[in-house]
Amino acid sequence: MAKRDLYHSIGVIANLIPVAAHTTTVAIASSATLDTYGYYGIVLEAICGTITDGTHTITVYESDTDVTGNYTLVANADLLGSFAAISSSAAANQKVGYIGSKRYLRVVDTVAGTTTGGVYGVVGIVGFPMHKPVAGTA
Repeated sequence: MAKRDLYHSIGVIANLIPVAAHTTTVAIASSATLDTYGYYGIVLEAICGTITDGTHTITVYESDTDVTGNYTLVANADLLGSFAAISSSAAANQKVGYIGSKRYLRVVDTVAGTTTGGVYGVVGIVGFPMHKPVAGTA
């Protein structure tokens, strides 16, 4: 039973890596950027479909500026949870929270041992806005 308004507490839901069949590594320059400005809460969600083969490992990068060369790997202390390697034996959806201080986030997907790969993607969700209400997004 829902008793709280989550609709106006969530801002952008960004496709960082669109849900599709992946057989090769998605580099940092290929990931979309999640701008966290104006929000106090950030969650990254890996959405998994059928994984045929290979291992798919997602890592999170951060930066003060949205310049590809300025991104660095997020320290484990700035993540709530972690992404487990995605494979045909472990293809469940996963979520990771970000509590770091950088404005911009990107993700990298490293793929090993694939021929046909797997269907998955990563979305970034921002919430707890500085100013409410937030216009709803689809």
